[in-house]
Amino acid sequence: MPKLRNILLIDDDEITNFIGYDLITSMGITESVSVAVSGQEALDYLKNAYKDAANEASNTPELILLDMNMPEMDGLEFLEKINSIISGSRPLPVIIMLSTSFVEGDIAKAFAMNPMVKDYFEKPLTEEAIMHIYNSYLSDRG
Repeated sequence: MPKLRNILLIDDDEITNFIGYDLITSMGITESVSVAVSGQEALDYLKNAYKDAANEASNTPELILLDMNMPEMDGLEFLEKINSIISGSRPLPVIIMLSTSFVEGDIAKAFAMNPMVKDYFEKPLTEEAIMHIYNSYLSDRG
């Protein structure tokens, strides 16, 4: 299985990040996992990563795992702001929404507002969910 370059995990819960990071790295599907604990931290990370995108060692993520329920900037606000950072970049990352509870209206809105959003899963992440994401949306990128 070809490895992805980078996965960005965005969640305000440090335990969730630790578990997700550990699971993803143990599966060996990516060269690196980056973690942001807020939407703004993730946007700052992406600004720097895409500024250096011409560099072959760039850490632009191929997959973004996005918690929908965060303080200050929730997942929907993040989805509104990400386009201005990565517009014109190719390939665009796949965004998977994560939550412990989904509101149907939020799911529909996320899919409608950003074509990078491909799916959603309930937390916590599982190996099966990650393999489904990889096989469904990323296996041709590695």
